[in-house]
Parts: sequence; C-alpha cells; structure tokens
Amino acid sequence: MSSKASQGRHAVHRLIGKFLTSCLPVQRNLSARTVETYREGLARYRDYLAKEHGVAFADMAPAHFRAQLVNGFAAWLKGKRGLSDATVALRLCTIMGFLKFCACED
Repeated sequence: MSSKASQGRHAVHRLIGKFLTSCLPVQRNLSARTVETYREGLARYRDYLAKEHGVAFADMAPAHFRAQLVNGFAAWLKGKRGLSDATVALRLCTIMGFLKFCACED
C-alpha cells in the first residue's frame, strides 16, 4: 500500500473518532443519545462497505465516501434492510454530517 493511501485510511479512522468524541458532544453540544445515533449510522455504513464491497473497516479511505457508494448505501438500507424512508434519510444525514466535518477539518 502506498504511503498516501495509508495516510488517507488512517485519516478516516482519526476523523471518525474525532467526529464522535469531540465534534458532536463538545463542539455541537449534542446529547449522548444523538451521538449514539450518529455512531450507529456510521456503523451501518461500515457494514454496507464490508458486506457489499468487501471493504474492511481497517481499509476505509476517503474514496469510500464517493456519491456512488453513498447512493448504494441508501438503496441497501431501503431494499435489503427494509428500513423506512425516514430512517434511510437519518442514516444519510449522518454521512453528510461526517463529510461536512471532514471538509472543515481537512
């Protein structure tokens, strides 16, 4: 693996941790329950990448957040998981919130 790819992969892990432990509860002053909802949304995205694309959490990189994959995630939640439109929208808001945080951080 190239050094640049390795740095990107580790950046995703670092950013997820910072998003969940610093940004949401401290900077945005969100409740523990709301932070848990965000954690759950990101966990479901990791599940999707692993099950549908063979991407382990350890291998997640910025490229795994491109529109085609996020749209596939929405379809997966709706079709294979049978979730309601409201729940799918909530999961997508989690991804969008994380990506906005990444844009501000990087």
